[in-house]
This record gives sequence, structure tokens and C-alpha cells, in this order.
Amino acid sequence: MKTPRRSSPRKKADDALAEENAVLHALLDTLPDRIYAKDTLGRKVVSNTADWQAAGARSRDDILGKTDFDVYPAELAEKYWADDKAVIDSGQPIHNREEVGRDAQGNPVWILSTKMPRRDSQGTVIGLVGIGRDFTKQKSAEFELLRERQFLSALSVNSPVAVVVLDRQGQILSCNPAFETLYGYDSADILGKELDPLITTAGTLDEAHTYTEQAITGSVHAISTRRRRGDDHPPAGFQGAMHFL
Repeated sequence: MKTPRRSSPRKKADDALAEENAVLHALLDTLPDRIYAKDTLGRKVVSNTADWQAAGARSRDDILGKTDFDVYPAELAEKYWADDKAVIDSGQPIHNREEVGRDAQGNPVWILSTKMPRRDSQGTVIGLVGIGRDFTKQKSAEFELLRERQFLSALSVNSPVAVVVLDRQGQILSCNPAFETLYGYDSADILGKELDPLITTAGTLDEAHTYTEQAITGSVHAISTRRRRGDDHPPAGFQGAMHFL
């Protein structure tokens, strides 16, 4: 009867390391972020599934050992390599840099990129580790919000109707040229000030405060009350309708 062969300490250590690597790669491959490592020449030595698929590769082997110049358009590869080289040469990381990338179909996407130097046991930089997060949806939402703000700003500036924006304390955040013309104020002089004392006759100030408080809470949407201009013209005030949104 043969005695079972015992594993050597070296083989046990190798087996444990192989198991750790398998678990690590399995974990990386479940993450939606593009995770990779490169050597000092920019060649990929690690690439998780999200990374090699985003590069349009058919398998991990198609991208390992290659640089971004082998995978991406030249203008993108040059930008990526400039960032890589800066991290490798300086030993300083890049955190959450917004950059344009490509998806698996070659369509432009927005990537939030972090790159950190990779060091050996002596502390020498031997490459880098990178994480790329696709935030195209968030970026598109930002652009859409910006377009809406620009549209509303243009609408307000060109509107013949006086428009003023207040904070929750009734202080002026912005006003349009029609408001300046109607009430005789320069916006630079009244931003941050309370609206009601500027445009309300003394006898109706308390009433105006009540209306403004109700408007801020959404319980009133339109009123007609006596108003005045900053230059007190007409001196007796004038009747003005205000609509709150």
C-alpha cells in the first residue's frame, strides 16, 4: 500500500496563492467598473471583464500585453498615455478625472478615471492601477440641466414680464431686465436683499410679507396688491399683479 504523498510547504503556498488570485480575478470580473493594471511601458498586465469588453476585445487575451495605441484611436491613446506617464514618472495618483472614452461599439462615453502608481516591495514604481467608471448617464443629465438653465435664463432675460427669484427667506437671488425697468432698481444693488420692503408701500408691507410667505410655501399663486418703484415714481404706488411659481 502506497503512502499518500504529502504536499511540500512550497506547493501549499503556491496553491494558496493561486486560489487567492482566482478569487481576486473572479471578484474583479463581477464589478461594472473598468479595472486594469499596466507596466511602465503602458502595456496591460491586468484587465477585468468590464475593461476588455469596453475596449471591444473578444477576450482578455486580446488586450493583455498591448498598449492603448493598439486598442483605441490615436487621439484617445495619446491622452491616456500622457496621464499614465505622469502617474508613473511622478508617483502621484490622478483621482476622478473626467475624460472621453469609447464603449464596446466604439460610441463616445464619459469616463471618471482614477490612476494610482503600482510599486514593488522596494517602493519602486513598476506601473499603475486604473479604475474607469462610466458616468455617461450622469453627464448627459448635467448637460440637459445646463441646457434647461440656459433656456430659462434666456427666456427670463428676454421676457417683457418682470421676473424675480427668491430664496426661502424672501431674499432676491436674481431678477430680469424687465423687473429692473418696472421697479427702478439695478439688480447688482438688490441681490441678497429682501424683496417686499423694496417694492411695497409702507402701508401694505405686512400684507406683502404674508403673501410672500404663503407663496414660498405654495399656498398662494397669484395676488394683486399695491407696489412702488425704487425711485418712488409714481409716488403713490401702482397696482401690480404678481404670479408665483
